[in-house]
Amino acid sequence: MLSLPAGLPANWALVDVETSGLSASRDRVLSLAVVTAGADGTPLSEYTTLLDPGVDPGPVHIHGLTRERLRGAPTFDRVAARVADLLAGRVMVAHNAQFDYSFLAGEFARAGVPMPVERRLCTLALNRRLAPPTPDLRLGTLAAHYGVPHARAHDALEDTRALAGILRASLAEARRRGVELPLVDCTPQRRDPHRALPKTPCAYRSPGPLPAGGPLVQGMKIAITGDTRLAREELVARGVAAGLNMMTSVSRHTSALVANDPGSGSGKARRARAEGVPIIDEETFRKLLEDVRPGVPLDRADTGRTVPRPRPAHPRTLPRGAVFDLPEAPWWTIAVSWEQQARGAADVVAFALDEDGRVAADGDFVFYGAPESTDGTVRLSTDGPAEQSVALDLAALPPAVRRVAVAAAIDGPGTFGDLGAIEVAAVPSTRSVPLARATLDTATTERTLLLAEVYRRGDGWRLRPVGQGHGHDLPELARSFGVDVED
Repeated sequence: MLSLPAGLPANWALVDVETSGLSASRDRVLSLAVVTAGADGTPLSEYTTLLDPGVDPGPVHIHGLTRERLRGAPTFDRVAARVADLLAGRVMVAHNAQFDYSFLAGEFARAGVPMPVERRLCTLALNRRLAPPTPDLRLGTLAAHYGVPHARAHDALEDTRALAGILRASLAEARRRGVELPLVDCTPQRRDPHRALPKTPCAYRSPGPLPAGGPLVQGMKIAITGDTRLAREELVARGVAAGLNMMTSVSRHTSALVANDPGSGSGKARRARAEGVPIIDEETFRKLLEDVRPGVPLDRADTGRTVPRPRPAHPRTLPRGAVFDLPEAPWWTIAVSWEQQARGAADVVAFALDEDGRVAADGDFVFYGAPESTDGTVRLSTDGPAEQSVALDLAALPPAVRRVAVAAAIDGPGTFGDLGAIEVAAVPSTRSVPLARATLDTATTERTLLLAEVYRRGDGWRLRPVGQGHGHDLPELARSFGVDVED
């Protein structure tokens, strides 16, 4: 029998979803399949259904699910109870499990039905540990390696049937070699203290600070602090509608801070006074909104488009502080891994930062409680207890984002000295193996660690391993990047 951790149900629920896009917060599930299996991965039952997503089906050329095919299919709320029964008491299994889990969690939340998944297993993460001699770790490639039939890719049921064969073979190989399964606990354990606020990208250049007496100009960076007579959401909406860049943090580039109490002791007010940022009250701001002057639109030079660069044949090993030019790719993944220890666990986080090294909005802080930035360009995935990654859509990042900082924070007692060496790897979406990697192994008593930076350089992007540690915890690290963290 397969050796499993104590208390783990010896049953699996293998899942695959086809979706209208890649963002679990915006896109919907078009079809799903669930195959239940016993402890060794042998299938026991199958269930599949198309779904009416209520939105455009998206990339039909990939999944083949047209509006006509989906017409008359049930909405998810009508099948939620059936799917919940199949998942309950079983470990959810998927290939790139964070993706399928996030989409299912979103559908269950919309349906108002609790999602009964307590643990999940990612076969991609498991095969990273097994390291089979394959050119990549895609589902079809692994199916061919393990001799598993795979009739039609991007068909939920066919993909799940192939997944069952891959799981069965992978479990046997893991048992033979004594490889621990990268099981992830999905039970919510922590309250989210950092609710992401909506951030609408601004289409205008910043004209600088607000002159005494005005006027406001499109593109000005405006932040708000303290109580307001009009709901803050309404003030933000009016500013966005007028073409202003509404921020949730203050830097030296902020045009003005709206505060009914100019002497406020809030972090934003203190920073504004220190940087000489103009402070106006709400009434003044609302009057100035009546006559916002035209701004200068962002031109193509500000779009952050990358240009092709030569691709190295083998992964390049980077020392701390070295730089690596990232070739053009639809997405880049910064994968972070370490040797799983009995003592010590960490959470990977990311910050999308402006030219002043500050987040423009709390939604630019990506962490376990908010695993996707507001605009969907930065996403966090958890493939296993010691395998986490940050995916970046560099071409779609707003022009104001000048760099993305990837960091980690110790969860619970211990330090990074307890965790040991950490590997950071840069993987383009066009392949499943890294083009560059770095090993960070000098940490001792640090509680937070800046792992790497991805930053703009001319028309492209660069990666720089950092390895800079601090003794403070995650909230203090987030504050240093301008996140408004509750005390």
